[in-house]
Amino acid sequence: MSNVNVKVENPNQAEVSQEQLMQQVAILTARSAHEVNRAYCRFLGDESQAPWDNAPDWQKASIMNGVIAIMRNPSLTPAQSHSCWMAEKLKESWVYGPVRDTVAKTHPYLVPYDKLPREQILKDVLFGAVVRASLGIPQ
Repeated sequence: MSNVNVKVENPNQAEVSQEQLMQQVAILTARSAHEVNRAYCRFLGDESQAPWDNAPDWQKASIMNGVIAIMRNPSLTPAQSHSCWMAEKLKESWVYGPVRDTVAKTHPYLVPYDKLPREQILKDVLFGAVVRASLGIPQ
């Protein structure tokens, strides 16, 4: 990103670079996407997702990576997004396991996209839709 400065409305604040502004947009978008994901998980009976402010840093970083991937490639499909997520998890030494365990680093959805349960595919679709809507990207 270029280092173009954007003037802020409040004259007491310093100018911010376009990169800083985009980072803040990404954080707000990630927060929104996480909270929608958390609500969807609760609808499915999964109470394991903490609110954004209480979410572990690794989870926030993962969501931010998903947001940034869509910002860089707005036509990223849910399957491609899942592949990016899987690559990130595998790089961090996560492996497939029948239950999600953050200590053992096992996850039941470390499988190809076409092997995911329908509700997990819908979660990926919902994530992309929320990110695009938050960023004003046409669906």
